[in-house]
Amino acid sequence: MTGETSASQTVVSGWTLIKNPCYNVMAGAFVLRGCLDRHGESWEAIGCYNATSRNKRAAYSWKIYRELLKGATAQLRELDQAGTKEINRPRPPVSSLRVSVTDIQ
Repeated sequence: MTGETSASQTVVSGWTLIKNPCYNVMAGAFVLRGCLDRHGESWEAIGCYNATSRNKRAAYSWKIYRELLKGATAQLRELDQAGTKEINRPRPPVSSLRVSVTDIQ
Protein backbone atom coordinates (compact mmCIF):
# COMPACT_ATOMS: atom_id res chain seq x y z
CA MET A 1 0.00 0.00 0.00
CA THR A 2 1.31 3.40 -0.91
CA GLY A 3 0.10 6.84 0.02
CA GLU A 4 -1.75 6.95 -3.33
CA THR A 5 -3.69 3.73 -2.76
CA SER A 6 -7.28 4.04 -1.61
CA ALA A 7 -9.39 1.44 0.12
CA SER A 8 -11.45 0.94 -3.04
CA GLN A 9 -8.29 0.18 -5.05
CA THR A 10 -6.98 -2.40 -2.59
CA VAL A 11 -8.81 -5.69 -2.19
CA VAL A 12 -7.47 -8.02 0.47
CA SER A 13 -9.47 -10.98 1.70
CA GLY A 14 -10.34 -11.37 5.36
CA TRP A 15 -8.35 -14.60 5.32
CA THR A 16 -5.22 -12.74 4.18
CA LEU A 17 -5.64 -10.24 7.00
CA ILE A 18 -5.97 -13.07 9.52
CA LYS A 19 -3.09 -15.18 8.22
CA ASN A 20 -0.65 -12.45 7.20
CA PRO A 21 0.35 -10.17 10.09
CA CYS A 22 2.02 -7.68 7.73
CA TYR A 23 -1.20 -7.11 5.79
CA ASN A 24 -3.11 -6.93 9.06
CA VAL A 25 -0.84 -4.19 10.43
CA MET A 26 -0.89 -2.30 7.12
CA ALA A 27 -4.70 -2.42 7.01
CA GLY A 28 -4.92 -1.17 10.61
CA ALA A 29 -2.46 1.61 9.85
CA PHE A 30 -4.49 2.56 6.75
CA VAL A 31 -7.68 2.83 8.82
CA LEU A 32 -5.96 4.80 11.59
CA ARG A 33 -4.35 7.17 9.06
CA GLY A 34 -7.78 7.91 7.59
CA CYS A 35 -9.16 8.62 11.06
CA LEU A 36 -6.24 10.93 11.88
CA ASP A 37 -6.69 12.75 8.57
CA ARG A 38 -10.39 13.33 9.31
CA HIS A 39 -10.21 14.13 13.04
CA GLY A 40 -6.62 15.26 13.65
CA GLU A 41 -4.54 13.95 16.54
CA SER A 42 -7.43 13.54 18.92
CA TRP A 43 -9.28 10.97 20.98
CA GLU A 44 -12.03 11.23 18.38
CA ALA A 45 -9.55 9.77 15.86
CA ILE A 46 -8.70 6.94 18.26
CA GLY A 47 -12.39 6.15 18.64
CA CYS A 48 -12.89 6.37 14.86
CA TYR A 49 -10.34 3.56 14.45
CA ASN A 50 -12.72 1.24 16.31
CA ALA A 51 -16.27 2.38 15.53
CA THR A 52 -18.50 4.66 13.49
CA SER A 53 -21.09 5.29 16.21
CA ARG A 54 -20.34 8.38 18.31
CA ASN A 55 -21.07 6.61 21.61
CA LYS A 56 -18.95 3.60 20.69
CA ARG A 57 -16.09 5.86 19.59
CA ALA A 58 -16.21 7.61 22.97
CA ALA A 59 -16.32 4.30 24.86
CA TYR A 60 -13.32 2.95 22.92
CA SER A 61 -11.35 6.18 23.45
CA TRP A 62 -11.97 5.97 27.20
CA LYS A 63 -10.93 2.31 27.19
CA ILE A 64 -7.61 3.18 25.53
CA TYR A 65 -7.07 6.16 27.85
CA ARG A 66 -7.67 4.00 30.93
CA GLU A 67 -5.19 1.39 29.67
CA LEU A 68 -2.55 4.08 29.11
CA LEU A 69 -3.21 5.47 32.57
CA LYS A 70 -3.02 2.00 34.11
CA GLY A 71 0.34 1.39 32.43
CA ALA A 72 1.72 4.75 33.56
CA THR A 73 0.52 4.14 37.12
CA ALA A 74 2.23 0.73 37.20
CA GLN A 75 5.43 2.28 35.85
CA LEU A 76 5.36 4.98 38.54
CA ARG A 77 4.85 2.32 41.23
CA GLU A 78 7.92 0.45 39.96
CA LEU A 79 9.93 3.67 40.02
CA ASP A 80 8.76 4.34 43.60
CA GLN A 81 9.92 0.89 44.65
CA ALA A 82 13.27 1.45 42.93
CA GLY A 83 13.68 4.78 44.74
CA THR A 84 13.80 6.85 41.55
CA LYS A 85 13.99 10.57 42.24
CA GLU A 86 11.00 12.72 41.29
CA ILE A 87 12.90 14.68 38.65
CA ASN A 88 13.65 11.53 36.61
CA ARG A 89 10.06 10.24 36.56
CA PRO A 90 7.92 10.16 33.45
CA ARG A 91 4.53 11.81 33.82
CA PRO A 92 1.24 9.93 33.47
CA PRO A 93 -0.70 10.48 30.23
CA VAL A 94 -2.59 13.68 30.99
CA SER A 95 -3.75 15.37 27.85
CA SER A 96 -6.09 18.01 26.55
CA LEU A 97 -7.40 15.21 24.34
CA ARG A 98 -9.24 13.92 27.39
CA VAL A 99 -11.51 16.94 27.17
CA SER A 100 -12.53 15.89 23.65
CA VAL A 101 -13.68 12.50 24.91
CA THR A 102 -15.56 14.09 27.81
CA ASP A 103 -17.33 16.45 25.42
CA ILE A 104 -18.83 13.66 23.32
CA GLN A 105 -20.17 11.51 26.15
